[in-house]
Amino acid sequence: MKIFTLILFLFFSFGCSSSAPRIERKPKTLPAWYLNPPRETKSTLYATGEGAYKREALNNALLALLAKLRISISSDYSVESVVREGSRQNYHDTTYTNKTQSSISKIDINSYELLSLEKMGFKNYIVLIKVDKKRFFRALQEELDAKLRSAEAIEGSLSSNNALEVLARYNKALDGLHDIENRLDIMMQLEDGFDPFKYRQAYTALVDKRDMLRKKLSFWIVSSEKGLKTPLLKALREAKFTIESKKNRFHFRVFIESKEHRNYAYGFYIVKAKIGVTTKDYKGVGIADNIIYIKGASAQSYSAAKEKLIHNFYKLVEKEGVGKILNLDI
Repeated sequence: MKIFTLILFLFFSFGCSSSAPRIERKPKTLPAWYLNPPRETKSTLYATGEGAYKREALNNALLALLAKLRISISSDYSVESVVREGSRQNYHDTTYTNKTQSSISKIDINSYELLSLEKMGFKNYIVLIKVDKKRFFRALQEELDAKLRSAEAIEGSLSSNNALEVLARYNKALDGLHDIENRLDIMMQLEDGFDPFKYRQAYTALVDKRDMLRKKLSFWIVSSEKGLKTPLLKALREAKFTIESKKNRFHFRVFIESKEHRNYAYGFYIVKAKIGVTTKDYKGVGIADNIIYIKGASAQSYSAAKEKLIHNFYKLVEKEGVGKILNLDI
């Protein structure tokens, strides 16, 4: 009995001594520069950011910096900051909606300085950045000046280019300036006394020139298929283009050709069409072309299948817009 008791004692003693000691992990404390970042001064902006990767943390810091400027980016913009306590670590969550990120990512901030970077855990980085206000202002101003100079030169190209090409250049220039009000708001907050009037005036003049050119443009559609012609005419009218047969440099003809293939399968009459859409200027020079494949099916007849095909083409024009159908930026 004594021997048995001794064996049990030795067994439990050995078992307890062989178990690995439990390691208590202390929560990782957020650094002071993150919890209480430096305040904005007359010459400098500061912002913090968090992300799964270093680049993501940096991008979020840049987004937060723009948010501090209180610019009207988007009604969907939201910033939510919460410090949570956990058994393993403290961490800071910052949430930005995806739509907002895509809206303001076009406003580049290249003149920033990375002051601090720290890894808080697995896929968890935090950063602190600094931006010089004057450098940021100059970068925005130089970019805006360059875009407006390029846009102002478009009018002079009308003599050597067809009107649709010039319209496309106007549209591209205006697309690059779509956020001009946000940029001007930022510049006014970065530089005391900055007057945005001349920039707004230049942008308005650019819009007016584009709109005046659009009013001069006219189209005419040539097609043996009335069903394919009708939806394009409707779309062009809705886009405020003149529908009239003319002969001048602002007039364009759209030619529609359709090649059909019919077959019967599984109880359905099927009509498939290869639709060629070609736009030419008043001299007959090709400007743009597109090929569209579409089909219609019916259990009744080929005629009903053809009606379905035309209906599908109508819906396609409505969905994609006349510009995509013609393969033109109008």
